[in-house]
Amino acid sequence: MSFLFDLPNEVFWLLFSGLAFLAMTLVFLLGSYRREKSELTTSFLGFLGGMSIFHLFGGASMLWGNPLLMYVATFGATTGSAFVIKFPLLSVADAKLRKTLFYGALIIAWVLVLWLLVSGADPMFSMKAGSLYMIIFSGLSGAYMVWKGFRFRELDTKVKCLGGGCSIWFCCFLTHLLVLTVGMIALAKLFMILTPITLVVTVYVARRLTARGAKVLAT
Repeated sequence: MSFLFDLPNEVFWLLFSGLAFLAMTLVFLLGSYRREKSELTTSFLGFLGGMSIFHLFGGASMLWGNPLLMYVATFGATTGSAFVIKFPLLSVADAKLRKTLFYGALIIAWVLVLWLLVSGADPMFSMKAGSLYMIIFSGLSGAYMVWKGFRFRELDTKVKCLGGGCSIWFCCFLTHLLVLTVGMIALAKLFMILTPITLVVTVYVARRLTARGAKVLAT
């Protein structure tokens, strides 16, 4: 991994954070998600997987000057963000409408990427388009998770929503907003690295609290 330190600043942080997201995606997929599949954990997996693709392929595109890789990055980011809204959509009572809204978000994501590909959009414009999609869909979904976290009484769900929601909001809303407006400053870099780790640790802590609570009740 020593070659990373010889890369341009933005490329380095995209690839470095992409590796962090990829590692946490695998940890989450093989651990927590395998034990508990729900709309909330699916949202978390969409966030982790989508961001790992966005950062790794986005960084590779900037490194090698290959616009096709940026389209792949944007596809991963927008598709992952569409899955993030699965949890907020639980507030919609009608199951058919809920499914329609999810597929609608997915279609918007894919049409956006197709338009970027067909129009031959500049790679940096593609990255900005993906960031805007994530700000709207993942950023607002993260804020919703935090709001729901304060309302849940179950400690494990509360912890997951608060920790996971904050992670998604800080990364997909605040970080992308910072990068789009002022550039990749130190705060944005910090969030890029810490948010995937924070999310996975939060889910682990919530599971441990549940197990401890069950043990106390059993005694």
